[in-house]
Amino acid sequence: MGSVSAGRWLPPVARALLAHVLALLLALLLQAALVKAAGQGVGFDILLLGEGLLAAWFGVRLGLARWWIPIQLLLLPALVGAARLALPPVLWLVAFVLVLALFWNALHERAPLYLSGRQAWHALAAQVLRPDARLVDLGCGFGGALVHLAKIWPAARCEGIESAPLAFAIAWLRALARPGMQVRFGSFWTLDLAPYDLVFAYLSPQPMVALWLKVRAEMRPGSVFVSHSFPVPDVPPGTCVEFEPGRFLYVYRL
Repeated sequence: MGSVSAGRWLPPVARALLAHVLALLLALLLQAALVKAAGQGVGFDILLLGEGLLAAWFGVRLGLARWWIPIQLLLLPALVGAARLALPPVLWLVAFVLVLALFWNALHERAPLYLSGRQAWHALAAQVLRPDARLVDLGCGFGGALVHLAKIWPAARCEGIESAPLAFAIAWLRALARPGMQVRFGSFWTLDLAPYDLVFAYLSPQPMVALWLKVRAEMRPGSVFVSHSFPVPDVPPGTCVEFEPGRFLYVYRL
């Protein structure tokens, strides 16, 4: 398993591809062994299913987040199924560009596109310190949380930053109708957090330690950092707000 452990140094997408290469090789070796021993192997669809299961297992061993499991399970069957449909090549290009534009964060910031939902928005709005507060959503997605906050707190400055092009475009268009809402394109790692009274993030477990270091270095005393679903490791929050059964906002007051 030493070679698998070495793969943890690779970016997530490279690890996912490596998992599929290892899974395909192992599936083919097992198929060949079965043919040699019994005179015939399993059917093609069963072979695809086995490759997906192996790819998901290898992905976990390579350190991929759990949300990669369904992707690993379904990737090869989906590609084969689409190939059987004989779709025009240009549709493949369009689909690839759209997926890349929507899920760019998952590739380079280890934060997939999560949609927080109305109950979380209500709980978040209750954490605003004052009516004219300045707020920012790190990785704002389609801008749903910002639109809700702008409705509840019309005097507040509700800002978002998003690096996935398609999600940014949708959030930016939604911001045009709201004077107190602003969305910019870029990485939140380059954003100075000092001006904000409240910083909101719904990312993944992977960047939380680095983000907390950034929060501690830049946010002002008295400001608030709120993380949806993912607490900062080994740092107890000031408040845990349960907005749905078993789902929390973790509130850290600086």
